[in-house]
Amino acid sequence: MPYFSFVGVTPGSPDGVRSKLEAHVSPVRWFRFTRPPTEFQGKVTQERFSIMRVVRGQDSFNPWIRGSINSGPSGVMVEAKMTLHPIVWCFLAIWSWFVGPPAWRTIQSMWHRTDVPTEPMLLFMFLLAWLMTIGFFYFNAFRVKKLMFKLLELHDVS
Repeated sequence: MPYFSFVGVTPGSPDGVRSKLEAHVSPVRWFRFTRPPTEFQGKVTQERFSIMRVVRGQDSFNPWIRGSINSGPSGVMVEAKMTLHPIVWCFLAIWSWFVGPPAWRTIQSMWHRTDVPTEPMLLFMFLLAWLMTIGFFYFNAFRVKKLMFKLLELHDVS
């Protein structure tokens, strides 16, 4: 399942990191005809944030980032978890529900070498949807992590 998390540390106060993040986050507006001037859109509260990167066009594989900002022993800790947006998860579940069983029958037929009618195109479509989702999600997740580390001046926790 597409999931990515990271923890970054920076010197300073949680309020300072929160204000840095807020400077790069616009509120979510559903019907927007222009791109917001910030890198992210979403919501930043006292200790938590829920944001998505602003992209040109529509990118279904854009990670949904949820995290927290807390003070730690070596500075301010920013913990973030990235996954797909719930609407994308619903689409993948419905897609898998309809395309998965015929794809599975095709695999079984090929494995056992039976003459059951198979649908190799459905197997291809099923695998392509999941491989594209996982590949593009991680590609975007690593880019978002790099951007957040740059904007918030974070250092990786090792």
